[in-house]
Amino acid sequence: MHGPGYRNVMETILYSPQENGLPDIVSNPEIMFGMPRIAGSRITVNLLLDKLAAGETPEGLALAYPHIPPGSVTSAVKYAAAILRNEVAVPLARRSA
Repeated sequence: MHGPGYRNVMETILYSPQENGLPDIVSNPEIMFGMPRIAGSRITVNLLLDKLAAGETPEGLALAYPHIPPGSVTSAVKYAAAILRNEVAVPLARRSA
């Protein structure tokens, strides 16, 4: 096991919130198939977002996953918002009315 502050060489910081204390969103191809996740955990951003979409509250997620750092849900939502801010919607085909 590695100590605090250890970061695998293959790990990439995808998003680092500007607020102090919020965990980074990272990716490592050797962990969870490289999916964006909360730094220091195997909890993926999409897991947290799916649970929020299903009606879970941030407080409920903090209780369900006590090992993730405080502010993890906030970091996940901020990361998703940052990604979508740069998203361009391109229609694939028009549907007739």
